[in-house]
Amino acid sequence: MDINKSSDHWEIDQNGKTLIQPLTSIKGLGEIAYKEISLNRPFQTIEELLFHPNIKYNKLNKKALDVMCRTGVLNNLMDERFSGRKHFWLSFCLDRPKTLKKFQENIELYKNEGDFSEDDIIEFETSLAGNYPLDKVIKESTIEELAFKNIPPISEFEQNRELLFCWFIVRQMEIKKTKHRKRIFGYRNC
Repeated sequence: MDINKSSDHWEIDQNGKTLIQPLTSIKGLGEIAYKEISLNRPFQTIEELLFHPNIKYNKLNKKALDVMCRTGVLNNLMDERFSGRKHFWLSFCLDRPKTLKKFQENIELYKNEGDFSEDDIIEFETSLAGNYPLDKVIKESTIEELAFKNIPPISEFEQNRELLFCWFIVRQMEIKKTKHRKRIFGYRNC
């Protein structure tokens, strides 16, 4: 997703090789916020987005800016002043600046924050954008080998297949106890 390219529906890029996810698929970014973006883009800098004279910030609010930043939608607006995505996010989302001067003060205040952790980025992409970033947790060669061996991901598993194998990634393990206090393991969020 990209603030200047994503629309309100799924599209294929001009090269015909990349599927572009809509901005409206982000949890916390509604149709009204999307309209404010689409009517006033393209944005070359974060300042153009934060202090645009035509944007109504009661429609493109702090929550919308927050989820766009954490899902990476605003990455192309981040420049060398920022030490990472967390620094970028803190500078305008945590303490939403109303003036350019306050924004510059925030950049200086949070300059040592750097980037989000890899786990944070995976969580943001999963919970806010609905994407599980396989490239961050499994090698592409492993996925290719599974496909070569005709082992599908669980999302494509068909029970009437001859092979009863599929693959998935466990995101959370829980230790549970039976009524006789015996420990068992369960999983959620595959």
